[in-house]
Amino acid sequence: MNATQLKKIKAQIDRLGFYNFLLFKIQNQYQSFRFKIRGILFPEDTGSYLNANQQSVHQDCKINQSCSYFSMKKAFKALGKNYAELSLLDIGCGDGKVLNFAMLHSFRRVIGIDLDVLAVKNAMLNCDIMNKNGFKTPYNVYYSDASEYTIPAGTNVIFLFNPFGKQTMQAVLNNIIRYGSVDKTELYIIYVVPVHRDLFDDHKQFCKTYQFLRADKTAEILVYKAIYQ
Repeated sequence: MNATQLKKIKAQIDRLGFYNFLLFKIQNQYQSFRFKIRGILFPEDTGSYLNANQQSVHQDCKINQSCSYFSMKKAFKALGKNYAELSLLDIGCGDGKVLNFAMLHSFRRVIGIDLDVLAVKNAMLNCDIMNKNGFKTPYNVYYSDASEYTIPAGTNVIFLFNPFGKQTMQAVLNNIIRYGSVDKTELYIIYVVPVHRDLFDDHKQFCKTYQFLRADKTAEILVYKAIYQ
């Protein structure tokens, strides 16, 4: 183990605490194996940030990073719902890791969007592989800017892993409000690494239902429920 790897491990322990770090490592090994035997691998950092950022309306994209299985499992479990009832939209889906995790758990439907063309192709390929392995959750992945994307009818979970800056996040929040005013579907928003949580916390239509805190008491995962009048 080299110095860079040791530094990364120390940073993870400092962020999560030792107990949660162990759970993090166990989940990573277990879930990675489940996908590896089916021919699916997810790199830690993916795609071309510069190309995607140039295409975005607000030019505030973040580099595609791979969400941990630890965070996914905690967040989805916190919903308290039967997975077969969940129709997921992953905004900034990268290579489809969250989509494939949801397919593994037999979600009702999964949809991903991303502004990285290569990531969209990889995500579709990975979903195709899952489908060929017998996981029949309906899926699709689109090349789209989140600030202009129309949320599909029936969506009841939106997943965000710090995908972009404040301007795009504000536009996404506005899209969610518009969606709810028409669809009236019970809707949850999972926000991992919630850098712009203030946009949700300051809005009366979003009620925080769950949070997972880092060792330093800052939020690692937040779950909101959209409240419509």
